[in-house]
Amino acid sequence: VYETLENKVVAKRSSWVEALCSHNGKLYDGGGYDKVYETLENKIVAERSGWVRALCSHNGKLYDGGFYNKVYETLENKAVAERGDSVYALCSHNGKLYDGGYYKKVYETLTNKALVNKRITAMCSVDKEIVSKILEARK
Repeated sequence: VYETLENKVVAKRSSWVEALCSHNGKLYDGGGYDKVYETLENKIVAERSGWVRALCSHNGKLYDGGFYNKVYETLENKAVAERGDSVYALCSHNGKLYDGGYYKKVYETLTNKALVNKRITAMCSVDKEIVSKILEARK
């Protein structure tokens, strides 16, 4: 893990870093090493049975998903959703947590409501005003 602008290594991992997330003033990372670390302290905060692909801070809690087909409340080590395949993306938007993955759906995670039938590998919260500007510029 690098501090990009300084090109300085702040943490080393045994495999690919797949997810980074700032949560409550701390940086967390997950990846091909089947763990979630508090990055700058090099402290393992969760262990999983597969790669960690997504981390997301939502309503004061940190969540993770990955090749273990579940979404966890990371720091409590509590599974909050189970999926039929790998979770690739988590996103907090307008007070709701969403997950997408290889299971070809996007869910409102905490209610388990399926919203979109698409395979998703990344998600990002974008303000409606920005989306409107993008769509207007495309005309």
